Amino acid sequence: MSEGVEFQTPDLESDGAKNVRIVAVGASAGGLAALRTFFGDVPDNLDAAFVVVQHLDPTHATMLSELLQQVTSMTVSEVVDDEPVRSGHLYVMPPGVVVHLEGGRLHLTDRSPTNAGRSPIDHLFRSL
Repeated sequence: MSEGVEFQTPDLESDGAKNVRIVAVGASAGGLAALRTFFGDVPDNLDAAFVVVQHLDPTHATMLSELLQQVTSMTVSEVVDDEPVRSGHLYVMPPGVVVHLEGGRLHLTDRSPTNAGRSPIDHLFRSL
């Protein structure tokens, strides 16, 4: 399931703001092949940012960023707390946290049953 939204974010190259389309994508632990197929088919010049949340064990490291970088020319990286959303980037949720959007920036919170339960993608979707 994916959801998209357009959000006003600070333009890092100027003093103004610009619209950034944000596409959130959720996948199960077995969704790697589908994610690779999807991002392999996303046009290089698409004016959007992508945020991927994969339902994985929060205690295990992931190589999702590296694996997706193999199939896309977008910049792929794990989300860093308080990171501004940039068009042309693919952000991957790191393990052990949940991600949400606020004020055009991605924020991380330690994963617990009270802040995301077992549905970190729902947590991101609600923030969009």
